[in-house]
Amino acid sequence: MHVIIPRALVVTRHAPLVEYLREIGLINDQTQVMEHVTAADVCGRDVIGVLPLRIAVDASSVTEIPLDLTIDDREAMSRGDLPIERIREIAGEPVTYKVRRASMPGRRLVEIEVVYDLRSGWRVWCLIDGELEWHSLRSPEPLSSNADVDEIERRAIDTVEFYEGRSLADAHVTVHIID
Repeated sequence: MHVIIPRALVVTRHAPLVEYLREIGLINDQTQVMEHVTAADVCGRDVIGVLPLRIAVDASSVTEIPLDLTIDDREAMSRGDLPIERIREIAGEPVTYKVRRASMPGRRLVEIEVVYDLRSGWRVWCLIDGELEWHSLRSPEPLSSNADVDEIERRAIDTVEFYEGRSLADAHVTVHIID
């Protein structure tokens, strides 16, 4: 069994794959499932599915279920009739990726990684152009147990902007919440 990914978004046209994800405990019945997405749909979300890189870069993470597909499997999948029994046979372990945009000349790539423990506060790491610029073990007053990821992101960006002395509106923020 796997741990359910909170705030997950499944992107697939294949109902048996969604059923398989529920079976292995990666999602539950409340997990949102979409056949097609835009960058706005995946922004800051943990996505399960296969995405073009130009869209995957806006997701917090992308998890795929590698399938060892034969030619017949590919044809069945394109018709939408690859059965769950076959998916069980050919599915590998889930693999999670973090896709980042490379920096462009004259512009620094800023990534902020936040681990937020509901009992003790947060740790923040700031990477600029892939190098660890600084990290904070500072633990602000804990947020309420129903704090949302958007609030944590805003507070993390405020903290980094304070230390950097500049606006980081284009920073990529990843938040991990631990109960």
